[in-house]
Amino acid sequence: MRPPPISCVLSIWLAGAAFAAYIVLMFFAVPRAEWDTVQDFGSSDDRAYPMAVHWAGGSLIMLLGPLQLLPSLRKSWPGLHRWNGRFYLLCTLCACFGGFAYIAFNNTRGGWVMSIPFILYGMVFLLAGGLTFMYARIQHWQKHEEWALRLFALGSSSLFYRILVFPLFIHALKPKGITLDQEILWLNICSWLFFPICLATMEVYIHQRKKHVVKKGLYEGDIQEEDEKLLNQ
Repeated sequence: MRPPPISCVLSIWLAGAAFAAYIVLMFFAVPRAEWDTVQDFGSSDDRAYPMAVHWAGGSLIMLLGPLQLLPSLRKSWPGLHRWNGRFYLLCTLCACFGGFAYIAFNNTRGGWVMSIPFILYGMVFLLAGGLTFMYARIQHWQKHEEWALRLFALGSSSLFYRILVFPLFIHALKPKGITLDQEILWLNICSWLFFPICLATMEVYIHQRKKHVVKKGLYEGDIQEEDEKLLNQ
């Protein structure tokens, strides 16, 4: 199965790099007392530490994920591809459990209406990561690639969420006259939609690629054989 177009992967990597730079400059590069956020993340240890772990893992996910989709990396440096993937899974654990800890200690700005979809997001993210790793271990490369694409979509959906909500935190883009209740309503709506939209989009892509492969006369056994040849090169 072919990965998404390089232009798409590069665009997501650049956006992820910009987000990672924002996290470093606005949080990790300044004292905790200067963390200026709506939820006051730096005000206490039970807010700051879980979010620091969450941000660190999430930022690295944005940088490492697109690299896994580059055919040249997988073909020319398979060892680097494997170790980058393992480190990506470690970052996934950090991002998810950091987020879980923050919710457990503090809840979210939108209350449980927002917390529940974020908990579900973390659980689906961990499931996708576990299945991606499992299929690699048993060398079922077709399934491994499909779940790796889903994992990539879930990782990228975090960026999509921020794109949806950023206008609320940028004065020049914020709608005039919007109330606090309306802000929270929009945040809650986005929290229920952001990762299902990205995951559904990737499912459409996977389905279309499968249809294309079948039209070319390649079936699962042929795909598995071709993937094994590529990995062993």
